[in-house]
Amino acid sequence: MKSRVALISLSLLVCSAAVPCRAEFKEGLEAFRKGQYAKALEHLAPAAMRNEPQAQVILGHLYEHGRGVEQDLKTAASWYLRAAKNGSAPGQCRIGEMYQQGRGVATDVERGAKWLMSAAKDDYTRAMHEIAVVLRDGRGMARNEK
Repeated sequence: MKSRVALISLSLLVCSAAVPCRAEFKEGLEAFRKGQYAKALEHLAPAAMRNEPQAQVILGHLYEHGRGVEQDLKTAASWYLRAAKNGSAPGQCRIGEMYQQGRGVATDVERGAKWLMSAAKDDYTRAMHEIAVVLRDGRGMARNEK
């Protein structure tokens, strides 16, 4: 009985802790959509640190484009890579493109192609387009002119 009460208490604690976190994420997302980038960063950074892939992709975007922060391609790439490793197709696509172009990371067309392929397998349209270009040009994959 004691262990059951403890389990229920723990479940309630975890659930109640998640509600403010989700609310904070939504507030950050709304700020991002409104172009309030500094506010978005403030609210999304904690979610990104908790491995929320969508927040990680948005932080990557903020750093890549210098929105609300000074532009920093290395930091952008690190956020995209974290999102990619957490299964985010947009994160996989962005880090794949950055590896292909050598933006914020050393150029590695093979690694870039692998990340793009991962995103394309999740039916991420932008990645599918990029894979077509990679195949046409033979950047990191065997060239295919068909």
